[in-house]
Amino acid sequence: MKKKFIGANWKMNLLQSELEVLLLELSSISIQEDAPEFVIFPSQIYLSDCINRSNLSFGAQDIHSENFGAYTGAVSAEQVKSTGAKFVLVGHSERRSIFQESNTLIKNKVDAAVNASLELVFCCGESLDKRDAVTEKEFVLSQLKEGILHLSAEKISTCVIAYEPIWAIGTGKVANSQQIEEMHTFIRETRVHQYGAEIANSIRIIYGGSCTPSNAREIFSLNNVDGGLIGGASLNFESMTTLLNSF
Repeated sequence: MKKKFIGANWKMNLLQSELEVLLLELSSISIQEDAPEFVIFPSQIYLSDCINRSNLSFGAQDIHSENFGAYTGAVSAEQVKSTGAKFVLVGHSERRSIFQESNTLIKNKVDAAVNASLELVFCCGESLDKRDAVTEKEFVLSQLKEGILHLSAEKISTCVIAYEPIWAIGTGKVANSQQIEEMHTFIRETRVHQYGAEIANSIRIIYGGSCTPSNAREIFSLNNVDGGLIGGASLNFESMTTLLNSF
């Protein structure tokens, strides 16, 4: 049975002093053998410090598509790997919408991450207008095809796919159980078609979109939901503890 997965995306939050308190609290959690895999994605500026201070797992919120060069302010996959981080988020909706990242750029970041032996959390999801137009599946499929489905079966089996409906991120709105299960099932079925049932069923598909302690247990109980990518709720120790115990 594949291990469940919880990602804590801290985004552009927490000052150094606040991070130190939260990190100390989270490091005190006793991780049981059957607990979900727990990965924290802090701001890039804190990544090395977090890794040096804690035995928890960490990842980068983003990478550049090139390994090295004159790209002021950017961080490469190789640099992230050299810190001891194991994971990277690629294709988060905020990168797609605010920074206008295309599927082509995201594919290049996917390749950079894979070449650096970083494990991917690949994000996909539709906007409200795509949902209202009943084209959400076609839209998500295009993100997957253009971003990640070129990978070999060996490479994609290590990836985590995070379905995050854009209209439910930071809005307080949550996709209902039927909508979540339907999309997660669709994503898994597309993997079966391309990679076969064994590989498809081994890939973890997690939900991200206003997932909180109050709704996590219901969401995580769905057949094709293997965990969550948590935003705002991951900034609070009590909330995070509840989420980690919601399986």
